[in-house]
Amino acid sequence: MSERQKELLGRQCAVIDNMPQPLRDLVHDYGFGVVVAFIENGVNSPNVIRHLIRAVRSVGQDNRGLASESRARGGALLAVLEPWLIQQGAGFPSRHLVQVVRDAGFTLLPRNAPSLPMVEASLAALDGRPQISKREKHLMRLQAALLAGDRAMWGTGT
Repeated sequence: MSERQKELLGRQCAVIDNMPQPLRDLVHDYGFGVVVAFIENGVNSPNVIRHLIRAVRSVGQDNRGLASESRARGGALLAVLEPWLIQQGAGFPSRHLVQVVRDAGFTLLPRNAPSLPMVEASLAALDGRPQISKREKHLMRLQAALLAGDRAMWGTGT
């Protein structure tokens, strides 16, 4: 961490330390940048700040919930990531984080059960293949399943 970053962090901590406890709680829940933006715009009541944040978040979640594509393509994960990123003061939407992860060659999938496209891709991965080892067979089927799961969850692009 550079000296400038340490200095900024020290100032931020001093500002938080001087806040009344209800505002410090909001900083903990929603992030320093969010709370300070409200205060800088004349909203000083912790109850009003909390109400406005919840109202804005619920509108975003309602709109996201209406889109069937979002539900089919990772909407549940995005709904978890979005508030967390806001709380951390990230300044970018969850979809961008998912895109960076995917561009780097990784994927985000639920771990509870494979989807139907994953199972179908796994079964089809060996069609027309000559005799191969058990290990190669497993690797091919797993890779096909992961790619199919990624496409089913996120589409061709996020």
